[in-house]
Amino acid sequence: SFRMRINNEQGAAVDHTVSQNTWVYMVGTYDRQFTRLYIDGVDVDARALTVAINQNNNALSLGDRSNNDYFTGQLDEMRVSSVARSADWIQACYSNQVQDSSFVAYTDLVSPKGTLLIVR
Repeated sequence: SFRMRINNEQGAAVDHTVSQNTWVYMVGTYDRQFTRLYIDGVDVDARALTVAINQNNNALSLGDRSNNDYFTGQLDEMRVSSVARSADWIQACYSNQVQDSSFVAYTDLVSPKGTLLIVR
């Protein structure tokens, strides 16, 4: 299962079986209202959570829990961002990485906040 915690508060979680030697695109977001988990570009769980993220000197943990329950696979291309990415952005990133996919381009065509343009 995959889980997100913010300040030790339970956020989004999903039971998802991954076959051995299978690539999975996993994203977790938090926007101070919801935690969301995406698997292969699809929103699979959202849970309300409204806590502020603590600022402290604790290490960021990816792939482990406090009870020594460690992820046994490989983690690749980990990113941490200061904004919660949109579902469209996450889907576009996934589309760029799957085998035999067309390139997905981003552009700022319409507004100062940007517009996602998918070119296939």
